[in-house]
Amino acid sequence: MNPYITYCTHTDQTEETWWRLILPAMYRITSVSITNRINEPQRINNAKILIGNNPMNNGNNNPMYLMDGTWFWMSGSSVDYSSWETDHIWRVTSPCGGIDTSGHFHWNDLPCGDHLHFICLTDIPDVDRRVKFFSSTRKTT
Repeated sequence: MNPYITYCTHTDQTEETWWRLILPAMYRITSVSITNRINEPQRINNAKILIGNNPMNNGNNNPMYLMDGTWFWMSGSSVDYSSWETDHIWRVTSPCGGIDTSGHFHWNDLPCGDHLHFICLTDIPDVDRRVKFFSSTRKTT
């Protein structure tokens, strides 16, 4: 993907509209910007950004969406772990989490681009949504 090219889509002037952006291949999305007219703020209040990875059912087969303060496993199951670093300053641009091995092994937010060991969730009740994790601290070429 050329980093100087952006892809855009828009909604029409309707109340209950939907939109989606289909990229020509699989990409790692690092940011999403929503731009709105100043005279229509209600159009994006409580907006949820659905990240669909399955073309079936218009991409709605993936139940995950981005929401501040919500953590989930790659399989879509919610995270209920609570041993987060209490003195940590949260980085707004770090939506991924990991264990800080330099201290008391508490969790904190980390840049998604860092090459870290994976944390694996086992015993997923829904077999169809099982995710295989591969761990490496080496950069891939």
